[in-house]
Amino acid sequence: MSNKQIMKDVFDNEFNANKIRNQILLKSEKKTKKNMIKFLQYATFLFVIAIVGITIFINNQQANYIYSDVTSNIIINKINEFDLTKLDADIKFEEINSVNLPWNDMFNNINIPKDLDKFYGYGVYTKNDSNNEYNILDSYVYEYFNLDNNRKIKITFSNTNKSIRDYFFDIDDVKESNINDNKLIVYQSEDIYFTEFKYNEYYFDIENHEITTDELIFILKSIIK
Repeated sequence: MSNKQIMKDVFDNEFNANKIRNQILLKSEKKTKKNMIKFLQYATFLFVIAIVGITIFINNQQANYIYSDVTSNIIINKINEFDLTKLDADIKFEEINSVNLPWNDMFNNINIPKDLDKFYGYGVYTKNDSNNEYNILDSYVYEYFNLDNNRKIKITFSNTNKSIRDYFFDIDDVKESNINDNKLIVYQSEDIYFTEFKYNEYYFDIENHEITTDELIFILKSIIK
């Protein structure tokens, strides 16, 4: 074999070797890029899951305010909105003074904020179908308020039934609170608190406007002893 042919074979072999090497490198780069894309896609998926999880956790943390001490555990169920309805009932202010209410002493000891210096009470009556008159007592209502602002506490109570409402909620997974081993449920919508519970055979429904959380807890603990 001539020197020229030898040189040609060497060159061809070297060229083929480089070609094969480049093909291997190209395949390796493609595989690396493909693996990198998969890794980035997987990392992005995990990042999205983490963000969603953190968001859910934060929302859950914001959904309920929790206060605890030796005798109580208060969980406030926050709601975005509530629905109102019209009541078929009559209010009688004059009736409240003619009834010997068993809760007079207890109400005198409620920790009402001092600026709520106005008060009135009344009875709520529903219609009697037999005579079409509003003479069936549903509940009593005590309201404490201030004429200079919107701060108000409305305490509705009855020893026979849960009082009728002009509002209702649609909320899942309601958390219960506890004061001195008595269960209660507390809702909050913006600056309004709604609390319902049964204590000493009386059903209570308390509505607070522009009352602070601390004031609310103070009021409830003064009732549920």
